[in-house]
Amino acid sequence: MDQGCSGSWLEVICLESRLTEPIQWKYCPTKHNPADMLSRERIINKLRKEVTWWHAPSWLMKE
Repeated sequence: MDQGCSGSWLEVICLESRLTEPIQWKYCPTKHNPADMLSRERIINKLRKEVTWWHAPSWLMKE
């Protein structure tokens, strides 16, 4: 990694931002973001049934 990127997750973000163009980036609303689900308290049974957790949001698959 070069001088401009340091720190584990920051390295990944830095690399990804260099490999893609901003026009390719998409905003994912909180209610459709599977990664955001883990940052909130959830009962495992509810998470198991959460379609968004197992499959990409339908609007994302259309693009």
